[in-house]
Amino acid sequence: MEATGETEELVSGELVSVAHALSLPAESYGNDPDIEMAWAMRAMQHAEVYYKLISSVDPQFLKLTKVDDQIYTEFRKKFEKLRIDVLDSEELKSI
Repeated sequence: MEATGETEELVSGELVSVAHALSLPAESYGNDPDIEMAWAMRAMQHAEVYYKLISSVDPQFLKLTKVDDQIYTEFRKKFEKLRIDVLDSEELKSI
């Protein structure tokens, strides 16, 4: 049981430390390059996962939100003749 007590004290101590850190004004923190790099690496990992997900599913069956069909319907109302299989930058500029 002692190990559990020590673990609970550690977790409780960490919570107090985090709570204290969050109570400090934003100006007391600088731009730590290590934190920014860690954030960027994590964002890249998420981007890779999402890209693999959306590129491995047939777009006809891919639903990203509950309102995908509504979004597409509204899109088609505004851009009836726009080809979306091959996008042409000149055509997009003329819309």
